Amino acid sequence: MKRRELTDDIIDDDATLSRQVDLLDRFKVGEYFEVPFNVYDNPQDTTAMVKYVDQLKQAGLDIGKGDAQFGYKMPIPEKYTGFRNLQIFRRR
Repeated sequence: MKRRELTDDIIDDDATLSRQVDLLDRFKVGEYFEVPFNVYDNPQDTTAMVKYVDQLKQAGLDIGKGDAQFGYKMPIPEKYTGFRNLQIFRRR
């Protein structure tokens, strides 16, 4: 997969979720972007990441498991930095 940025002016809030969906729809198959989440308290807690994915679904992004157009991963980093990245990628 090839990492791609959305744009520098994207801010993670409800007002820009529809803009993020529009930009993600322009991704090619195999491209992905990462959203960092602060996990200082508990590196295993994915609650915020799941909430973010749910918000993208509500904004109209076809994301999920199986035959959804977009997928996501929540890999545990090899080296603990206090952050964990949510990777959203175009599947088809």
